[in-house]
Amino acid sequence: MENKRNEFLLEKGITLVALVVTIIVLLILAGVTLNIALGQNSLLTKAKKANQISIYSNAVERVELALMSLKSEILAQLASNSEFDSTTAENTEYLGKNIVEKEINDTNNWIVDYSNPSRIYITYYNDKLEEKGIDNNTPKHDKKIDFIIELDKQDANLFVNEGPLSTDYQEVEYIESQGNQFINTEVIGKNSLEMQAKIMYTYITNDGGMLGARNGDIRIYPMHVFPSKFCIGYGSYYSSDLYVETNIIYNIYSSIYSNEQVLSVDGNTIMTKTISNEYNTNLSLYLYAINSNNTANYFSKFRLYKMKIYDNKKIVRNFVPCYCTTDVTDTSGKLCPSGTIGLYDLVENKFFSNQGTGEFLKGENI
Repeated sequence: MENKRNEFLLEKGITLVALVVTIIVLLILAGVTLNIALGQNSLLTKAKKANQISIYSNAVERVELALMSLKSEILAQLASNSEFDSTTAENTEYLGKNIVEKEINDTNNWIVDYSNPSRIYITYYNDKLEEKGIDNNTPKHDKKIDFIIELDKQDANLFVNEGPLSTDYQEVEYIESQGNQFINTEVIGKNSLEMQAKIMYTYITNDGGMLGARNGDIRIYPMHVFPSKFCIGYGSYYSSDLYVETNIIYNIYSSIYSNEQVLSVDGNTIMTKTISNEYNTNLSLYLYAINSNNTANYFSKFRLYKMKIYDNKKIVRNFVPCYCTTDVTDTSGKLCPSGTIGLYDLVENKFFSNQGTGEFLKGENI
């Protein structure tokens, strides 16, 4: 009788142990299931992110398609010898309305600011977008996406404003060198480059670098001043007949390709060369100076309002004058305290600060 009682208790104990083990296993499985379903990397979280990315991508795609249509209209106007002038409020307003009303066909979540004659700001609002951003591959935003459309007399380019310019940086009208400052653009000086810039010289030097690099006798100067004239460098240097003057805003365009080198000022071509050699300095272009064998030389004093650099027709720099509103790290890894003046590149979303001595001056906030 005692043996049977012991066997019963043993069986009951085994059953209880099995039950406890089963419950523990079920709890573990439930925890794993909940983590898969609700955790940081859960299926629901991933689905939510995927949905947000889809919303974001669709918004970008719609603006890109609209911009393609606008560019076609601009090119058509140019082909008919009717110069497109984006500097007038009428044309700028038309472009802004065209993008939202004609192409996107949805004005509920879109706000357009075309008060700036050379730039259109488009903001897309959507409550389904998270305030802290979608993931590491998309911009941070406050339930919105900011688009910037840069306009010039021949084209329009779309950039997605990823937020830092409006949160960590304050855009200004221009930045001005006092003769000891320069920017390392991190763009190699070689053939196949184009440059667009809006500048105003405050002092004219006989031999001054605006943008360039020199390795021995090999020069790549998209624009230079020598002797007190507009000049380009391709292998050697070549001066135009046009003198540079102070306190005049110039719109500069240069193109440096093998077999064709062009320099234009305010829409007028002032120099054309047909040098067939291909040159590469293997040095970064310096702005406000010349990178002479990795040493800044031939400093200049001017105000820079904007600059774009292209490599093989692809934009690689779109510089916006600004200063940081908090402590940031520039593209060279240098810590820049709040208030540091420099250039923000909308292409790679990097801050470029002074690599020389002293400080840049700046214009009014925009």
